Amino acid sequence: MKAAGLSIRQKLSRLKNSLFALDLQNIYHLPDLVPVRKHAGQKPPARFSIYRDAEALGLVEKMNPMSQHQRDFALQRLQAGDILLIGSIAEEPVFYGWLMFDEIEITYDVFMPLPPGVVFAYNLFTVEKWRRRGVMSDFYSFVTSDIRLKGAHSLYCGISTGNSASVKAHLKNGFVKAGYFYTLRIRSLCLTLSHFEKARHFHINYL
Repeated sequence: MKAAGLSIRQKLSRLKNSLFALDLQNIYHLPDLVPVRKHAGQKPPARFSIYRDAEALGLVEKMNPMSQHQRDFALQRLQAGDILLIGSIAEEPVFYGWLMFDEIEITYDVFMPLPPGVVFAYNLFTVEKWRRRGVMSDFYSFVTSDIRLKGAHSLYCGISTGNSASVKAHLKNGFVKAGYFYTLRIRSLCLTLSHFEKARHFHINYL
């Protein structure tokens, strides 16, 4: 039985998500900016372009449709100075990822300042048919070369605890676990336990 285009299960899922949610994120660190590069010979390397405005969000939508909230967040981060990188193979967009500079997102709309020269990679996505084929290694090869030239010296990435494939790919590229940000959201109240840069904190914020 469906109503307004949604099944009862979908409606219950949306209701649950509106009441509470868990955001469990581990932080990984690439201290020397030299990722392990795999040459499997399965594909040509992806070519990456850097975007600083909303024109590229259409390419993101083709790979992975965004909700209005995700689109609003993307626009906010572009205005804050983040950059969007899109990787293509044979002119086909196959990957996107974001870079944040001198700060890191702890949880929903909460950011921690970091020293100059530190970069945070987030919201990485590979088109399904290109997964496990080295595209992420191409991404980090490009990113480390580009940001090293611009004076960056350290790179972090946040990965959801359940994303074992991404964890495995990052470990292969030389990342090591450096902390976590675990958030429980109850309606608009967010409770976050963090362990990062050898310090533990408890955060309370409202959406």
